[in-house]
Amino acid sequence: MTTEKLPKRIASQVAFANGPANEQLGIDVAAHLGVDLWPMEFTRFADSEVRVRYEESIRGKLVIAFQSHAAVSGRSTADAFHTHLLMLDAATREDTERVIMVAPYFMGARQDRSTRPREAVTGALNFDLIGTAGITDFMGVDLHEERLYNAVKPANAHRISAQGLLSRMFAKIIEEHPDINFKVVSPDKGHSKVAEKHADDLGVGFVDLSKIRPHDKEEVSHQEYVEGLDGFGALMLEDMIGTASTLKSASQTMDNSGAVVQYVAATHFVSSAETAERIEGTNITKVFVTDTLPISSRDEQILGENGSNQLVVISAAEIIADGLKRVLMRYSVSEEHGPSTYGNT
Repeated sequence: MTTEKLPKRIASQVAFANGPANEQLGIDVAAHLGVDLWPMEFTRFADSEVRVRYEESIRGKLVIAFQSHAAVSGRSTADAFHTHLLMLDAATREDTERVIMVAPYFMGARQDRSTRPREAVTGALNFDLIGTAGITDFMGVDLHEERLYNAVKPANAHRISAQGLLSRMFAKIIEEHPDINFKVVSPDKGHSKVAEKHADDLGVGFVDLSKIRPHDKEEVSHQEYVEGLDGFGALMLEDMIGTASTLKSASQTMDNSGAVVQYVAATHFVSSAETAERIEGTNITKVFVTDTLPISSRDEQILGENGSNQLVVISAAEIIADGLKRVLMRYSVSEEHGPSTYGNT
């Protein structure tokens, strides 16, 4: 995919506000669109409360408020989300033509409903707050729970998926290893239908793993052995890697089942020492992830020791820019990107 820049008549009307949580991705998206970054002021009061201001007039502008909800520079994910809300509030208080919220990684996407009594539903609450801000459009990338797109009211919801981008990486792996027969592996039953679709698209077989998560525990486990992987290469596609507990357990099962090589791909990679160390302790050859969340230099170092380059980062800038171009030019986003292949699990 090669994204053509916006026509000058539209680009001149765009005010691209880049949040501080994943600045490089915002810079790359703006470059693909052919627009400059709008001058922004992000300051803190003495109690650490954030203050947001557009430094130049945005009256009549098509405002793109871009912020990934990432924990960076000692700030929390909640701080990044709150900063995003203030970017939206400042924009909607002006006589703007349109305010488009872009959240490559959205806080609360894993919590779209209560699973136990007296439990908060973070995703629904956050979308209520966004609705209060008065945006016209919302764009997310592979929300973990896709049904949350239906909660974006009254704004228009635009789905962007990086799964096709990652699946093409698997197609390249298959092409580069003609001596290996590959199968797509699903880490749990909730992703089985999606994994089967990827397997069909890639023209390979499919294997389902069973996952067990103890109540109130982050650690997960899989059955020790599954049929159908002995002598095959394994390809596992996820929407996100959080603690890498699922990944570690699935990798062990694939080892026990005779997989000769393992490749994993995920849209979102939550950066932490614990995550990196768990992956490093597996026999996974490569982990392909996008930059919807910033990847720390520590993780790159841990997963690249001894020249292994276990972690491969692929830019999501072009698919996000293409989606934005379609929104700004009033084309259908779904015709090109389609709904996310994950969610409702």
